[in-house]
Amino acid sequence: MKKDLHIALLYKQLSGEINPAEAQQLESWLQGSSENQQIANSVKKAWDLGGHYKAHVEVDLDDDFSILQNRIKADEAQVIITKEPTTAAKIKPMSSAWRVAAGILFLLIGGVLLRSYFASEVPWETMVASSQKLEAIPLADGTKVWVNKGSSISFPKTFNGAERRVKLDGEAFFDVARDTEHPFIIESNSGTVQVLGTSFNVRDLKGAKEMQVQVVTGKVVVQIDAINSKTTLIKNQKGIYNKAKKTLTTVPDKLHNSIAWKTNHLRFEKTALSQVITELELFYSVDIKLEDPNLENCSVNLNIIKLNTQAAMETISDVFSMKLEKEKTGSYRLIGGKCSNE
Repeated sequence: MKKDLHIALLYKQLSGEINPAEAQQLESWLQGSSENQQIANSVKKAWDLGGHYKAHVEVDLDDDFSILQNRIKADEAQVIITKEPTTAAKIKPMSSAWRVAAGILFLLIGGVLLRSYFASEVPWETMVASSQKLEAIPLADGTKVWVNKGSSISFPKTFNGAERRVKLDGEAFFDVARDTEHPFIIESNSGTVQVLGTSFNVRDLKGAKEMQVQVVTGKVVVQIDAINSKTTLIKNQKGIYNKAKKTLTTVPDKLHNSIAWKTNHLRFEKTALSQVITELELFYSVDIKLEDPNLENCSVNLNIIKLNTQAAMETISDVFSMKLEKEKTGSYRLIGGKCSNE
């Protein structure tokens, strides 16, 4: 049935999977008659109503449409609308284009309803990280997730649909099992992150000024619906969404200090002291005051590995020949000193 072939080509065109030769064949068919164009419009409407759902099954179009058309013909021969006791009018027979569209819509909506029903039956779990102890959370597809303290992740016990979707509140590091047929999608407070298989960190804390995505391996797509913007990140890149300015930017970042909470390793290479202090404040959850603002742009090469707060602060003060004072509130003051290369 040539009509069925062209309907299949219409679906490939709508899903972006059609090749040039098929596109030319489809265009010739569309130009063949107004009925063909009407069928194409009906398929497009059915596609939109079906939420762009594409079933992962092979459909025997000949058998399905033959059965459907026979039922329609039988119904057309019998259905009568009674206006008055003495008069009756037959319903105008449905055109072949609309018969095809009805069949497509039936298959699409049926598929969507079945998918929604079975998806809703899969139980979800929510894991909350209440301590600093890090443990990998294994997901059903082989993905591993490490959740930072105070954050939580929700996920289904099994991934049955066309995608692998989870929900994150806070910060987590993902090592996603590769599956090119089922993209892995993370819903956070500000947007979504989509991957096929990679490792990366997502930080989207409630009340924070920024959402950050740090890619360690692979490729990641960050989508921010609030500003209708998205960007693709690769290894050693970080995506930053500024919630106040409504901007999504990409910056290079090979140091990966945003995942120090997982690795317990802070790296600095020709990094300004002001940035070092910012990273230390975030990692150790302390306030640090630099008394001499002239030292803010002093650069430093430094590795801080598995040090407690006091040891890390003493290391910084030694490098810059500073006096270190700890306040009763737990904050630190860096007094005096000079650039380490002077």
